[in-house]
Amino acid sequence: MTDEHASAPGAAGSVAPDLPAAFLDAIAEGDPRAAEAAARLAWFELAGRCATPTGEALRRLDDASLEESPLLSMLAGLCELEAGRESEGALLRIARAVEAAQDDRRGVMAIDRALILSAESARHQRHGRLDEANDVARAALAHAREATTRLRSVPLSDLFTQIGVALHYTGEVDLALEAFSAGQAVAPTTPGPVDATEIAGLAAVFAYEGDIALAARYLDHARAAGAGRALTPAGAVNDWVAASMIELERFDGDGVLARLESIDTEVPFEQRLALDIVAAMARMVSGDPATALAGLEAQMRSIELHSGRSVPPSSVAFTRSMLQLSLGNVRVASAIVESDFAVGPTREVARARIELVRGHPGSAFRRLAELSTDPLPLRTAAEASAIETAALLRRRGSTRADAAIDYLGALLLRTGLRMPLAFLPHADFDRVVAGLHAAGHGALLAGLPARSVLPDLVSAEALTARERTVLSALMDSGSAADIARQLYVSPNTVKSQLRSIYRKLGAASRQEAIMIAVERQLLSPSDEADAEQDPHD
Repeated sequence: MTDEHASAPGAAGSVAPDLPAAFLDAIAEGDPRAAEAAARLAWFELAGRCATPTGEALRRLDDASLEESPLLSMLAGLCELEAGRESEGALLRIARAVEAAQDDRRGVMAIDRALILSAESARHQRHGRLDEANDVARAALAHAREATTRLRSVPLSDLFTQIGVALHYTGEVDLALEAFSAGQAVAPTTPGPVDATEIAGLAAVFAYEGDIALAARYLDHARAAGAGRALTPAGAVNDWVAASMIELERFDGDGVLARLESIDTEVPFEQRLALDIVAAMARMVSGDPATALAGLEAQMRSIELHSGRSVPPSSVAFTRSMLQLSLGNVRVASAIVESDFAVGPTREVARARIELVRGHPGSAFRRLAELSTDPLPLRTAAEASAIETAALLRRRGSTRADAAIDYLGALLLRTGLRMPLAFLPHADFDRVVAGLHAAGHGALLAGLPARSVLPDLVSAEALTARERTVLSALMDSGSAADIARQLYVSPNTVKSQLRSIYRKLGAASRQEAIMIAVERQLLSPSDEADAEQDPHD
């Protein structure tokens, strides 16, 4: 800001000299169109300092001028609410702005519609109106996508991020990832001069989406921007979440938890939930999924009691399902996937993982085959690739295994992701890592304490078709002799097959073998009836 702007008689700069010069000049000249254009370019900076000084500057425009611009009307309404002034008038301004943004007959620019509706979605979300927040965020995303084809000089990356956060916390995980991906596509590789809290928030978003290298770059910029200044509670949480997600890709759960005590937990609902989710994942990586699950569920209940807002089941569905799998509770994990995951690729990948855990590589393949041919978010793509590679390596002689390993190695190298490997059963983790080493990708895990967080619920040596037949007969018969008569074989043959079944299942008795078979659905119709057949034959 020049001295001229700071000292001009009657200029809006005398109220708020540190706001963008173009915005202050337009306010001083009483030009709502110019003020609108300037607000469009600096929306998040102005909205982030809404009560003051933005609100003070906007009060220099008369009501008629504000009514000419839905964007300025929305901004003025938000600022009045934040400042605690004229609440009825503020709500009326916001309602009119939202109405204009939703009216296709009004000549409101797509970017203005997206900015207005994303702000309205955030407002609904803060008041616990999640259904309304979701509907408005979806509309904002459609308008933001339209704006990307026309504009490049507006804060599109921040806009997509805000929309993505709203969608994520209203349960639309896959749509949120699409918004994050769209934001990443238009984001500069080096952040501009914005607030450290916002940059750290973007770092967390990129880490969540799966671009760890870009997340680390934004985190470095956030810390440089905030050097020498105390972070706000929200900024500290953004920094912790971004850094923690990066550290988890290095299997450093203990390091994440060691820094947890420094975080002020008196933060908004959404950030409290993000903090709890990452902390639970860190405890799982550190080898304590039981404590992680108990802590997460207690925190969810605490959030509900203190805020009066229910935690959307879909926002914690992935974490809860992974913790249940880590504890060996396959049926519970599967129920969470079916009831709490939104329809989309994230659910299909989760279903495929459960099939792999149950020892059904062919079923896992079929789940992955149902994925859309559209590009997937990076993290989802990496998890799908890891599961596909594991399933192929279970099928000896598969002609696709080498290509799958090469693709997985290249994808992990590009993204910086490593946790998709940890989300494989232990034996699959060992096979995939060995395959990556053999293919020249051994450096991916060099120096890392890499391990699977999932137990081997099904032996690496799968039951043969004959053993499954014996196991099925065991469900109805009480002795080897009965099974032998039923299958027209000798009792000694049945006893030998039972010993093999017990060994593979880790069972010590008939009752335990039956319980394991039911838990893992080893005799379900979707079981691998032709275990030696390649799924692509």
